[in-house]
Amino acid sequence: MNPTACRICRQLLNRYTDLATGEWAWRHPAAAGRPDHDPQPVPADTVAAEYRCDFCSDPKVIYVHRTRNVDAHFIADDHHQVHRYGTNWAACITCSMLVEARDAEGLTSRAQTAIGANLTGDARHALRQLQATIVDSLQAGRTLTAVGQWQPTPVAATLLPRVRDRLSALLRGPDQIDLLPAELRQAVAQGLDGARLYWVDPEFTGLTRHATSALPETPFQSTDLPAPHGLLAWALPLATLAAVSWTSTTDGLLAVGYRAVGAGLQGPDLQRLREHVGWLVPTWCRQIPDGSLVAPTNPARPLSATLLLVAQQLAQTSHAPVDDRIRKAYRRQCREEPEVRLVQIRGSRGTPCSDGNGGQPTGDGVSREYRWWVRGHWRRQPYGPGRSQHRLIYINPQLRGPQDKPIKATTTVRVIGHRHG
Repeated sequence: MNPTACRICRQLLNRYTDLATGEWAWRHPAAAGRPDHDPQPVPADTVAAEYRCDFCSDPKVIYVHRTRNVDAHFIADDHHQVHRYGTNWAACITCSMLVEARDAEGLTSRAQTAIGANLTGDARHALRQLQATIVDSLQAGRTLTAVGQWQPTPVAATLLPRVRDRLSALLRGPDQIDLLPAELRQAVAQGLDGARLYWVDPEFTGLTRHATSALPETPFQSTDLPAPHGLLAWALPLATLAAVSWTSTTDGLLAVGYRAVGAGLQGPDLQRLREHVGWLVPTWCRQIPDGSLVAPTNPARPLSATLLLVAQQLAQTSHAPVDDRIRKAYRRQCREEPEVRLVQIRGSRGTPCSDGNGGQPTGDGVSREYRWWVRGHWRRQPYGPGRSQHRLIYINPQLRGPQDKPIKATTTVRVIGHRHG
């Protein structure tokens, strides 16, 4: 049965069935307290449901465990009610460790804390029986999932080699991975092993964000790639997207998007997460044939926009510092020292942006009495033999018009950042 959530609060709902009458109803989970509305069930994927750990209600879900079908029966004199839990159990990193250890008592204690009630006697015994049933019926394996609620955070440039190595090990590990087909994991892991590492600074990230929103449907060209395999992280997440890797194949490009995990965790919980998962979790995977169009709905658009900007030579790259501990670890393993390339906006050449006509009439025969802003946009530039081919180039936001004229007032606010010289 597909997960069902409440349309109002987006929390996943529990289903209860009265076996005597055959009637069933949806209820909010006990950890939700007492909501001020009745459940309004809808498919979970239609309301961006807020998944929580099924054991302690922590929103930072990281794994899904599978069991045999688990039902809880409540029997009274006049009715027999059953709560059908199903087979899938979402878990935070700590509860996942308790499940793997078959620690029913530890799960019971965390559940009791989440409920916030001082459960004693029959109530705690029933809760303990439920947790024992779960661990006793546990099936082998677990699935890494991206449904947890994690605050978007960037990956530090100094840690990028370690992030890459941990991600490669994760893809080769025993855990199943939600949204990444098993048959592609080996190819992605091999691409990461030889990936060139890029970290995009805040200014270039801002440029990428605007260029992505304005990017028309455009064909992907493998010639735009700065390296056959790469891992690129942005200084500021693009929505939930923190990084993208690409792997060149005979059919084109295999791109995987990642979100960052770990924000909000501390101490042993954070350490467990780094050891078992790392810093990044896959959220989508796309195979992009060479020459195919990157549609507006394709999640790989930020990567496509970034690579087009780099190919257009709007970017300059330099070496970013790498954590000394990572460098020493690479030396101990007899590996080449890692390199992280910092992607920045190319420095200004000192030529002011204008229409270049020195105040003379423009192409439409009109002499302008003011300067005006032109929004950043993409333009198809002809090139090649007889200028018969076209490629997209990005035109930065700029001032047009005679340099000695005032700027035309608008209601648009523009933030102008420092440009690296």
